[in-house]
Amino acid sequence: QNLAKSQRQARRRVPCQLWGKGMLSSFPPRIVRGGIKKRSWLLSRRWYNDDDSPPLESPENFLLLATAKQLKGDIPEATELASKALSWNRKNDTSAIADNVLFLGKLHQLQENFEEAETFFTEAYDLTKTSSSPSRDECNALTHLAYVQHKLKRFTSAEASYKSAIEGLSETVGWSDGATNRAGFELVQFYRQQNRQDDAIKTLKLMQTALSKIFGSTDTKVLQLNIEMAAILTSSSSNATNRLKAISLLKGVCNILPPNEPEARRAFIKLEELKEDVNSHRNSAS
Repeated sequence: QNLAKSQRQARRRVPCQLWGKGMLSSFPPRIVRGGIKKRSWLLSRRWYNDDDSPPLESPENFLLLATAKQLKGDIPEATELASKALSWNRKNDTSAIADNVLFLGKLHQLQENFEEAETFFTEAYDLTKTSSSPSRDECNALTHLAYVQHKLKRFTSAEASYKSAIEGLSETVGWSDGATNRAGFELVQFYRQQNRQDDAIKTLKLMQTALSKIFGSTDTKVLQLNIEMAAILTSSSSNATNRLKAISLLKGVCNILPPNEPEARRAFIKLEELKEDVNSHRNSAS
């Protein structure tokens, strides 16, 4: 035990740059797959020499610190650090510019600086756009762009961006990828906020058909879309016919999924509420 403790202490005194080429092999899988968790984990594991010298002013370190600030809720400071990283990357014309720009767009979006976010997301889209088939990064940037276009009330542009992103993602990575589903759900919310309920349901049915081909019609990811469609059908302007359609959709979920499944419980609660609502309307009519 003492030997193991000494080895751990010795490792803490070694800069992470000296860990060797295989250092990523010891990372937990969820860390290696990237994103915020990876950067924040790296930051927590970054060891320095005994003199506690500050980190080098590199774009990687700026982005690590920016991620840590973001996770702590200090978005303005995170934005400043990410901007420093971008300045360095632009000066040195590195391949990290696109990711850096996208990250800055997200930070501005969190602060509801939607015009600034639009500028960065547009640049990220332009940097990742390919002349041949669309890439995942390109379509992902387009989804982010669509969101801020919606917030800026550029509804025609937002709808076109969402549709292009979904088409590109479905061709490149398919509906099993989270980015494709995220774009689809955001388009549904876009239509709902525009009171275009028919278009929202049409999009959900498209998603359900695509997901059924991959996971099967009884998969939770497929059946949960029944709940989303039921919610649209039972909005404030719903009629008796739509309520009955919603009941049928929810029964489909309850009849297939095990009762202890979260989605089954959600469907059951909504179903009971709808039954009471239908009975109430019938009693008032009589």
